[in-house]
Amino acid sequence: MAYSLEAQWDMLGFSNKALGFESGALARGGVCRWRGQALSDPPELWDLSSGECFKTLHGNGAGLRKVVLLADQQHVLTGSDDGTAILWNLGGAGHRTLADHGACVTEVSASPDSSLVLTIAHGELRVFRTGSGECIWALDDEYILHACFAPNSAEVLVASSTQLRLWCLKELRESARLQGHGAAVLAATYSRDGRLILSASIDRTARVWDANSGACLHILSGHLDSVRALSVSASGELLATASGITARVWSSATGACERTINSHPGTIYALQFSADARILLVAFGCGREVFAGPAN
Repeated sequence: MAYSLEAQWDMLGFSNKALGFESGALARGGVCRWRGQALSDPPELWDLSSGECFKTLHGNGAGLRKVVLLADQQHVLTGSDDGTAILWNLGGAGHRTLADHGACVTEVSASPDSSLVLTIAHGELRVFRTGSGECIWALDDEYILHACFAPNSAEVLVASSTQLRLWCLKELRESARLQGHGAAVLAATYSRDGRLILSASIDRTARVWDANSGACLHILSGHLDSVRALSVSASGELLATASGITARVWSSATGACERTINSHPGTIYALQFSADARILLVAFGCGREVFAGPAN
């Protein structure tokens, strides 16, 4: 696969050039590529800076659905249609099956300090220690669609129906609840400093919350369909949301939309700012293309 810095789309000029990745989920500085219909083909990890494949994950469960690269850059967690969640050691020490849910794994996430990971399958949320593989907490709720760790790695934010529920892992109790969305919450994430929470919903809006007080700071309106993907830049100054074929970039300070991009030929399913927030990665279509372009 050829890769060059010219393989970008310009958010101002709307000139689209595919990076060439066939399918993937966005991670820190890389893309995981796999063929969704060819289960015999193992997933591959690609470095975006060089465009080279640096790891092939042999032995993954059938029908890879989700993937996350841990912050330690040494582990990858995958979730598959066959219900398995596998933790991979990129240093060559093999892999460990953390869970066999018996149902499609629809979400995986990792704590910022890489000590914990979580999985979701059919309303079952499980939290595991990365080192031992021990399950330290489980939550069963048929309305759970998404979850992520707080920046302190000590709390988990759970999207359940129209609400966001914050759980303390030390005390195993719910510590806060954010309410306001008019329909199911599909995704949520924190700013890196932990001050803000960004959530996305079927109600066609995204909301910006004060993580300390739980107050809703901004309602990001303008999308014409369910908001399914989002990202927060490392500085917390820029927010990205996606609905259908449209991606938008917002100011976290004012809630104003600064960019609207309607040039994608397929539904957007993932967004990710680069570390310096100069590039926004957009994965769209049937998991077959990833575009990258200036974010400001």
